[in-house]
Amino acid sequence: MEKPAATARAIFQPQRLFAALLILLGLSGAASVQAGLGGYPVIHIHGFQAEQVADRAELKLLDNEALYQYVKNTKSLMGGNEQSATPVINYNISWNAAFNLQEEVAEHVFRQLVELQEQSVCDAGCIIMAVSAGDLITRYVLENQAIWFAQYNRDHGTNLQPLNVLATIDLVGAGGGTNLATLGVWAAQGEELAFLDQLGIRDMIGEQAGLGDSVTTSLGFVEDLTLAAARNVATDYASLGIPRFRVSAGKSTPLLSEVLYGADDGVIAAHSSCGLQAVAAIESCSNRVGYDGALGAFAGPGSGFLLTKPGLLPNYYPVIMSGNYAHSEAIHGVLGGKATFVRDDFSANGLRFDVDAEEAYGGWWIFHRKTHQWIAGSDQKSMVDVIIDAFGGATAPHPQP
Repeated sequence: MEKPAATARAIFQPQRLFAALLILLGLSGAASVQAGLGGYPVIHIHGFQAEQVADRAELKLLDNEALYQYVKNTKSLMGGNEQSATPVINYNISWNAAFNLQEEVAEHVFRQLVELQEQSVCDAGCIIMAVSAGDLITRYVLENQAIWFAQYNRDHGTNLQPLNVLATIDLVGAGGGTNLATLGVWAAQGEELAFLDQLGIRDMIGEQAGLGDSVTTSLGFVEDLTLAAARNVATDYASLGIPRFRVSAGKSTPLLSEVLYGADDGVIAAHSSCGLQAVAAIESCSNRVGYDGALGAFAGPGSGFLLTKPGLLPNYYPVIMSGNYAHSEAIHGVLGGKATFVRDDFSANGLRFDVDAEEAYGGWWIFHRKTHQWIAGSDQKSMVDVIIDAFGGATAPHPQP
């Protein structure tokens, strides 16, 4: 289906960082493949797509079925870098950032899940690979899918089963929200945000975006990515029991880091990508290894004495970190440099994470000790390929529809 004529672009004219925010939050990879991990099919839920927010007015002109078909067929694919021999995605779930999580986004995602389960794709187990904002959507789906499928079966006389998700792999996950979205929404709604003048980043956050009243209440998924919204939806983390393997990047952008909390990848702070229980400034996903692979003491999850940092969410397991990747670079298959690991030879719910370690030592005599740890060969691979290899490499038992 062709995209409807652009009737709303003259209304929506964001500038500089508000546009940059949308671009950065919306990045995802670009390869379509037939594969899987560990013999299980992999379902990819992509990140926020920048250009879509401005399309809300024109898309609302479509009837429900035409809108769904448009969203479904607007694919945002993912894989390894262009040299990769082991991309893993079997199925791609599409959603449109012009809309909100608990409204059209949830409806469109669920309809695609129904189509997968009509083929029993995930009855025997599957893995979700969630990217950036796809992390938040995945959490919402996992908490609500049993209710949705039960209602669907009653309405349609079917017996479809909820997805048997064995685990998720969350790449630079935005499930905890980002302060860039919070400030972007405030800016669009006309808040003065005078402190941005002091930091010299007003334009970057969007106060001078020039948004009219007709769009200040139609920011779509940006509203769901604010810290307050993201941290207060689908909060029943413990009862699901589904392991969520976290992959975090830490190459920050100096100006943007002024308004993020702790370590960040230029868009998402570590409290989100690592999976903390609450917003907090942390240095690493681990208390003993940093983003650069250095070993020592770090302000990570649960660290501190009198002012203890929040711990990790139940069933959240950081496994890979790298300070050599910014948000978009981790997603797009850039060769950024070495990555390190938080865990090794670790299994949860049948999915095994295992890497070969590269180590560096320093000091002399009794002071000789290990100073750094990295994933061997990670500087020759994209972040996506590092992930694939760490989870056992690609398999191809499931054809892509």
